[in-house]
Amino acid sequence: MSTTALVQSLRRMHAAGLTSAQLTCLHHFSLKGRRVSLADVLAYFDERSSLRGNNISFAERCRYIAGQLDAGESDLSGLIDQALVRCPLGASPDEPALLQPPQRRSAAVAPVRATSERSASRRLGELGERYAASLLAARGYSAELLPTNYPTYDIKASGHGCDFLVSVKVSQSRPHIRLGSRASVSRLSLGNFVFAFFPASGDIDLESGNYRLLILPAETVRADSLCIHDTYWSNRGSPSQYSVMVKGYDLSHRAVWAQWNSLADAWHLLPEARG
Repeated sequence: MSTTALVQSLRRMHAAGLTSAQLTCLHHFSLKGRRVSLADVLAYFDERSSLRGNNISFAERCRYIAGQLDAGESDLSGLIDQALVRCPLGASPDEPALLQPPQRRSAAVAPVRATSERSASRRLGELGERYAASLLAARGYSAELLPTNYPTYDIKASGHGCDFLVSVKVSQSRPHIRLGSRASVSRLSLGNFVFAFFPASGDIDLESGNYRLLILPAETVRADSLCIHDTYWSNRGSPSQYSVMVKGYDLSHRAVWAQWNSLADAWHLLPEARG
């Protein structure tokens, strides 16, 4: 794909309402906590004749989205999610920094590599699991982390004569819940729970308290999220190929999100804690 074709894709996405936040989600600089704007990206690629490294992957995401828009799709947020599934964010060690002048590196200092989005997401998820277990313990429950390969759930908790499982989900910067594969969501069952953390503002920070915690009955999450997921994918392909998500910023998810959002800190839904 040429830089000219990439610029055309970006302009098509902009015409469809692409925001700077959405563009940043597609760009590898999001792995470094940096934001990008359409004007800067266009200026960068207008001065180049070829693509390499992470810019090739960025171009492929944009090409896919622009092509789907041309085919009549209109859900830009959904297309971004699809593009990231098809072509995940990752690091390329040889790519120069966008809009930054090249800098000399000391021979004594090894170059810093950007970690992959998957690794960062895994670390955030593990932090969320430990934090959720500590919240449960502080309220009188015994809580233990389940093995990494345990299906669907992350924590086993015990209350007053009752055990239950908890699936923990953490969003770094957006009010949404990525629940995983359809098969995983299908295993959410009565008597268990989903703890969903997302930021109160900006980026999430569990230690400082910059988060909202939704405590959701697992069977409610399964029913609501699969209804949204299957309805969206019914005319677009196999629902099993994509992650199940519920997004506070998607108009078609508004009713479900409002119900879920009302269950912030809903500790009363849990079984009675140990005396």
